[in-house]
Amino acid sequence: MGSLGRVLKAGGMPETIASGVAGPVFVTADDENVYWLSFGDTALRGALSRAPIGGGPTTKLVETPGLIFSGLALDDEAVFWTRVWQIDKPPGDGVSALRLCK
Repeated sequence: MGSLGRVLKAGGMPETIASGVAGPVFVTADDENVYWLSFGDTALRGALSRAPIGGGPTTKLVETPGLIFSGLALDDEAVFWTRVWQIDKPPGDGVSALRLCK
């Protein structure tokens, strides 16, 4: 299990935003939340999650078995992610871009 942390740009002590996160990758933030994708556990349950930027409860927004993520972005209204392929679909399926309202 991994964790997500932050430190002020000016330096200081690191702070934990979320802990107990399975394989966190592709992190981004807005003024209120930190968003990340995770590869998940050995069942490869890919997930999109968020937590308040100052720390607090984690919210899992999307979880999909076998989903292999490849990117993450956000704008004022939505979170976007891409997937390279899914375990239950052939690798030639291509890259997909998906959107979820914040």
